[in-house]
Amino acid sequence: MKKVLNLVDSYIENSVSFDHFCEQINLLYGSDNPEWKGMSGDEQNFVYEVYEKSTYSGEGLPKNDPDRKFGIIDEEDLREWLKELKEKNIQLWK
Repeated sequence: MKKVLNLVDSYIENSVSFDHFCEQINLLYGSDNPEWKGMSGDEQNFVYEVYEKSTYSGEGLPKNDPDRKFGIIDEEDLREWLKELKEKNIQLWK
């Protein structure tokens, strides 16, 4: 779980690129991640939520892009969403 939290923090802080973030969260989601089985249900749900949102994100997506009506967001929106999600789940960082 620590890898996921560090990845989220790194993206929020602009320390990693959008592509790197999406690539890494794909690797950390699900049973391919050795840490997955040791995670609580809440932790797995958190990782799933981050993974799912990242799949509906696009780098450089214009604010007037028609796909936004389907929930597609850009990398800045993803960063803001992650900040809010972290606040709601701050107990995972403790």
